[in-house]
Amino acid sequence: MRIRLPFWLALGLFAALAPGHASAAPQILAALPSESGIPFTCAEGLCVADLSTYCLQRDRPAPEFGAAYEPSDPGAFTLVVTDASGAVRRLGAADHVSFVEGRGFTAISARVAAEALARLGAVSARMEIAANASLLPVAVIGDPDPLTPEEIARTVGPMRRLGARVVDSRPKAKAAGFIGALANASPRRGTVEPDRREPLWRQVTGGDRTAGAQSPGQALARSAYDGCLAAYDGHEAFSFRGCLEGRHDALLRDLSVEYWNVGAGS
Repeated sequence: MRIRLPFWLALGLFAALAPGHASAAPQILAALPSESGIPFTCAEGLCVADLSTYCLQRDRPAPEFGAAYEPSDPGAFTLVVTDASGAVRRLGAADHVSFVEGRGFTAISARVAAEALARLGAVSARMEIAANASLLPVAVIGDPDPLTPEEIARTVGPMRRLGARVVDSRPKAKAAGFIGALANASPRRGTVEPDRREPLWRQVTGGDRTAGAQSPGQALARSAYDGCLAAYDGHEAFSFRGCLEGRHDALLRDLSVEYWNVGAGS
């Protein structure tokens, strides 16, 4: 029987086995903007929001499992908390949230302890991401090939702005954002119950399933959503959420390659 590894797992294995890159600083990542915010979901005392990211540096190694990241501009990441009365507070995410490799260069997990959110009075929380946001790998002592100040400035400046022009507004990028949000809102085991499928779609995307009413990004996301529901229901996918994450990661892999191809000529 032929076994197909998820892209993020294959990428992690490749990074782990590739010679000469085990200790070098990994890639700076672009985070796709999200004005409406990515909700945190909590389980076993930890609240997580997976952020959609793509690679800005082809020649750097992909982040290894659990690699720590931090915002290049803390003001680009906002933790929005809502209390029991409905009052909303906006806080600097970097003061409360840790950023950790989630699935290679295609997803970074924003993490905060449920207890910490409770101390803030939050009954719900979400992460807003501004345009041109980037994430830097946390510097490691003894790194034989650390990021230089000049490299960082070029990557989070003109190269990130190039990404905003050629990637962030693309239908594929919009679809990846929707699919990532759908995955975030889906159970880690099992699937979305039939009576919750359309409400979840509308909640996350603000759209319906009428093809003519959908944006190109919504249409791509809808195809992935329906495809993963069918795959799980037909016992072709082990995990509905994992299927969505795989579709999400494939889009961001393709967008990263397209960005590299444009960036090589810039």
